[in-house]
Amino acid sequence: RATLTVPPEPAGNTILVLDYSNSMWGQIDGVAKIEIARDIIERNLEDWNQSTRLGLVAYGHRRKSDCSDIELVAAPSEQATDDMLAFLADAAPRGRTPLTSALEQAASHAAAGAGTGSGNASLVLLTDGIESCGRDPCAAVTDLDAAGVALAVHVIGLDLEGPEADELRCIADITGGQFLTVDDAEALDAALADT
Repeated sequence: RATLTVPPEPAGNTILVLDYSNSMWGQIDGVAKIEIARDIIERNLEDWNQSTRLGLVAYGHRRKSDCSDIELVAAPSEQATDDMLAFLADAAPRGRTPLTSALEQAASHAAAGAGTGSGNASLVLLTDGIESCGRDPCAAVTDLDAAGVALAVHVIGLDLEGPEADELRCIADITGGQFLTVDDAEALDAALADT
């Protein structure tokens, strides 16, 4: 009797969307938020599950007042960690927070080649602030959802509270992602592991 073998679901694409706006120089317990984020991301990259293709989109790292300062640093692949580590070592926060446009760009890269079915593509947005370029991220992810883009967006708010946190919670709610707020390195480490 023949046995039916079901091929495994294709590995998904995950893109880390990283805030390099100038506010990331703010400090938590005397350490710049960007330094906390770098250390924790580097630690998590060492343990990354290589069966999931990882990429990185960053914003605000090249120019001070440019809402188009968004870059695909590393396309999703099993070997992206080297490019990501090189970027983390050299980049510095400079600019604004065009997180809506960054999410849209990251979504297009994550969805490309992610396979069929829901949950194959995901974004992890790490930010310490809300959109500063006049766009509505919740409307943008609603549009992506309506267009049939199967994408979970997990939002990690670093030192983000109250009304600002509430403005970003809808991103995760609409896409079925997690919304986590963190205020130190240990909590950020746990949040990245969760997402």
